[in-house]
Amino acid sequence: MQMEIQKQSYRICSQCNFFKPKEISLKNEYCEKCGHELANACKKCHLEFNNPFAKHCKKCGEKIT
Repeated sequence: MQMEIQKQSYRICSQCNFFKPKEISLKNEYCEKCGHELANACKKCHLEFNNPFAKHCKKCGEKIT
């Protein structure tokens, strides 16, 4: 039996590391914990975040938090 793995995208707060799945937080642009803007992609290369615990972009190395 083969299972399909879905990649999940996240919106991450660069201030306090709070995160939410992108689909749930489409209307939420600001962090519920600290009020900082949530980001869903790297500022430098625009790769979407798919690991909510990452500290750096896996494509270009830009610091996320």
